[in-house]
Amino acid sequence: MVREPLANGYLSGKYRPGRGITAGGDWRSGGDPLEAQRRLELVEEIRRTEVPQGMAMAQWAIGWCL
Repeated sequence: MVREPLANGYLSGKYRPGRGITAGGDWRSGGDPLEAQRRLELVEEIRRTEVPQGMAMAQWAIGWCL
């Protein structure tokens, strides 16, 4: 639980599908863009089907671990 409850930031709620991860200083921006897009799409599906409305994605992710 301590290692990666936010899945390397994907579950933070900061990143969305279609926008990608483009920050030059972000280590994720150098990875495979198709894999990043796939992960962002999975996160969006989790947001739609699992996260209660009004709850922050990061709060949900950490709560799920607990």
